[in-house]
Amino acid sequence: MAFGKYVVSTLCFVILILLFFGGFNFVVDPYAVFNSIRITGFNEYKSEINNKVRPSKIYQPLSLSPEVLIVGNSRVEMGFDPKNPCLSKLWAGVYNLGVPGASVEYQAAMALNLVYQKPVKKILLGIDFTDYLVLSNKASRRERQLPSVKLLKYLPDGRLNESHYKNKLIDYYKFIFSLNALVDSTKTIFRQNEYAPTRTSLGFNPALDFSASTSIEGVNSIFRQKEHDLEKKYSLAWSMHYQNGDISEDFSYLENFLKYLAEHQVEVIVFTNPLHEHFWSLISKVNLTNEYNHFMSEVVSIIHRVGGDIVFWDFSSDSKFIHEDLPEPGTAADKKGLQWFWEPAHYKKVLGDKMINTMFSSECGGQPEFGRKIYSTRH
Repeated sequence: MAFGKYVVSTLCFVILILLFFGGFNFVVDPYAVFNSIRITGFNEYKSEINNKVRPSKIYQPLSLSPEVLIVGNSRVEMGFDPKNPCLSKLWAGVYNLGVPGASVEYQAAMALNLVYQKPVKKILLGIDFTDYLVLSNKASRRERQLPSVKLLKYLPDGRLNESHYKNKLIDYYKFIFSLNALVDSTKTIFRQNEYAPTRTSLGFNPALDFSASTSIEGVNSIFRQKEHDLEKKYSLAWSMHYQNGDISEDFSYLENFLKYLAEHQVEVIVFTNPLHEHFWSLISKVNLTNEYNHFMSEVVSIIHRVGGDIVFWDFSSDSKFIHEDLPEPGTAADKKGLQWFWEPAHYKKVLGDKMINTMFSSECGGQPEFGRKIYSTRH
């Protein structure tokens, strides 16, 4: 009997410990998966989220009912705030589904997974021609795997993903009961400050860590480093076509994405992102300007073929906002940063707000300052 009581007591103790730490991880929610209540000074900033953005963007919106999804890569994630006054006025729920480094295929899969589960009425889709480039020395199309596709409940064609529930259970166990989650929850509590990496409860990246880097290193240093990385990347043999003449498969992913949305009566606003003149100088230097022109033409052709309810806006063309000069290195202005851009490839929320004001000027009464409507399927 004594031994039996010992075993029962031990099991109860272990269960209580697991429940305590599991509850702790759930409340802190270091990866913004459960959308737990955020408390200032406790778990408001998700300092450990940068390596868990993809599962966060899969699970976090399940606790919401978004009518509008902002879809794209890190540019829209940092540039489009779902709490923008115009967006808030027009729709009850807006969620930023932007994922850093996500391919066109992955962006589409993530968005469609939510379209099949939530009352999504409109999608704002940010596109960049660099996401459609392929290595022209490849003779055949790339074989791409969808990272974390096993976590999605629905596949892009609408079929139920049979492995979803099992993998979701495994994920939730890791987020609640794993030692890594416990360590990250503890770090989250101790790293509460206005410069911590984070994502809001609506998926927006306020770029607090970019602000911190700028104040320490200066915007000149950040620009130089980014330009070096970009030149190294785009100096390879990039093109919109493979060696055998086939066009980048990303265009087929875009077309299929738009077709599925049209079938579900989801309105789409496609838009290109603004890039600083330093980025465009590099693009010219590595002879990719013609590829950009080809990309724009192909997108218009795809939208024309798909039909549905699609409007295409261009914000990547020349404008006064992309010519902001860099301040002198080491000055107060250098530490403050630019008004419109964090670095050559990422614009700030203030510029994203102007893009929203342009696209919805008739609905919200904003004054368009740049951008142009390229094409519309509306009559």
